[in-house]
Amino acid sequence: MYGGGHNNCARAQLGTYYAPVGDFVKGYTKQKDMDYNLQGNDYDVPDEVAYTTCTAAYGDDDGGSAVYLKLGCNDSTGKAIAMKAYEDSSCTEPKSNNYNIKNLGIDISDLRVKFETCQDCVYWPAGDDDAWKADVDDGFEAGHGYDSPMCGAAWKSKTKCNRKCQRLANKGASTYSYNAGFNAIGKFFLFVFTLSGIFLLLAVHSQRKRMATEDAVYEEALVQKVGMQMKHVVFGIMAIIVFTILFALLKAKFLTWFFLLGSNVILFGYWAYLRFRKEGKVEVGGFRLFGDNDGGIAA
Repeated sequence: MYGGGHNNCARAQLGTYYAPVGDFVKGYTKQKDMDYNLQGNDYDVPDEVAYTTCTAAYGDDDGGSAVYLKLGCNDSTGKAIAMKAYEDSSCTEPKSNNYNIKNLGIDISDLRVKFETCQDCVYWPAGDDDAWKADVDDGFEAGHGYDSPMCGAAWKSKTKCNRKCQRLANKGASTYSYNAGFNAIGKFFLFVFTLSGIFLLLAVHSQRKRMATEDAVYEEALVQKVGMQMKHVVFGIMAIIVFTILFALLKAKFLTWFFLLGSNVILFGYWAYLRFRKEGKVEVGGFRLFGDNDGGIAA
């Protein structure tokens, strides 16, 4: 909920709240009806609004027994309205996951409740000619600014959404998003590549300790040639590790994989260079990764 201003969902925040789906959907459809009327159009209120409360339905697959339905949130995305089936008339005991609501032939797509968009509490007609003014009450301008079924219902039935509530909401809403948390397979490979990165880092450190003095001096000279010192390289490695951990905690999967896999590739390449530089070539499984072929062309 935000304060005054047309289409303003960026500043003057009044707070973050949650409300029962049924109360909000009823207010939402009443708002649509009012807005359509102000535009001179008719709004067909969807029949599915009846399911804002626990309502019995009968399907051919249920042998004539009642199934109780009620609108709720979509469990898969957290960003849509869904129909939920229950065993009891109070809608407190959910049907099994195997139950297919589609068999009842109920379509809730007409509700069209939008998520993640700024919704105006009040629609202001664009008409300003004499004919339009003749159709409205003299007190329209003063009273209409506070006439909002949607925001009124949301405000009346609201409950404060604290930090824990917002974390749960964001977690549920981002389950299938671009920055969703890591699933079981993702966590497994995250562990594998983290472990490989640690081993490669230790392997690089071990190889550097075996470097001849002239090789170490030559390498340090190369680093200084680009305007850095060896300690900068160490700080850079530490920074990459910190950023990788930070992105993983923030569930930024793309950046996490970019830094983690990139670090593994760079560390492996550097380890291979240190390990095989004297031989002048690097071969893994008979495939030459570094060095010259017999004909002098790099593989």
